[in-house]
Amino acid sequence: NLATASDCTTCEIGHACPAASASATPCRPGSFANTTGQASCYDCEPGKSQASEGQSECTDCIGGATGGFCTGGNTNPTTCPTGFFQAIYAHKPNLATVDDCTACPSGFYCPGTGVSIECAPGTYSDVSDAGVWRSKSGGGVERTPGAAVCSDCTPGKFLDEAMPGRSIYSYDKEYAGCNQSDASDCFTNATAGCCKNEIDNG
Repeated sequence: NLATASDCTTCEIGHACPAASASATPCRPGSFANTTGQASCYDCEPGKSQASEGQSECTDCIGGATGGFCTGGNTNPTTCPTGFFQAIYAHKPNLATVDDCTACPSGFYCPGTGVSIECAPGTYSDVSDAGVWRSKSGGGVERTPGAAVCSDCTPGKFLDEAMPGRSIYSYDKEYAGCNQSDASDCFTNATAGCCKNEIDNG
């Protein structure tokens, strides 16, 4: 039995010791204790997360390879929804809410894994209003998502490669290499015999 308060052991960093504790309790995942002698642990702040127990700090909510956001007390980031991603490489870590996720731009698709993926040759995406706020049918507002998948380029169309930054549509997809697209930008080939960068006006 302990005789005096001085016989008690100070609670270590990463642990909590409520009154009358017989032992220190490691901070649960999603929380931390950054000083000794804490009676309780603190939840990770919005934009931070902690997957392990007994930690002295939380880490930036960058979601590793998948990206996501952290609303507070997170053990792991919550993945950005379909049509959105975390712009990690645009120096935008520490997302605190789903509204901090970035809408998937044209030429990419965001399947709900938290990252944006460039459309493969022969496919495209075009969401010109991605990220724009719009009214919801039940009230309130929401942002327009980007593409969840890429669409196939339409056979019988191509775009002159002299127009940089535009999509290439091809009759047989030999020249298809879309990374952005808009069907209105494409010339229509009336026959299969048209060559690349030519158009049948007959």
